[in-house]
Amino acid sequence: MSIHLQTYIGFSDGTSHITQNFSFVAYAIYSPTDELVSIHGIWLGQKTNNIEEYSVVIELLSNAISFGIH
Repeated sequence: MSIHLQTYIGFSDGTSHITQNFSFVAYAIYSPTDELVSIHGIWLGQKTNNIEEYSVVIELLSNAISFGIH
């Protein structure tokens, strides 16, 4: 038995500047045919770089699941 899996691609990036009290992240999800599925930007407030990086991955995965991507 063979199962054909479709691979979706997610990209994420962010910036944090502690002295200015801001952190912003963004992500995009693309389909196997290179079509844009979702793109979002999120203001996180004052966060460290590590919190920012984990937060954007969690948001990206949550959004993917909402589109039925597993």
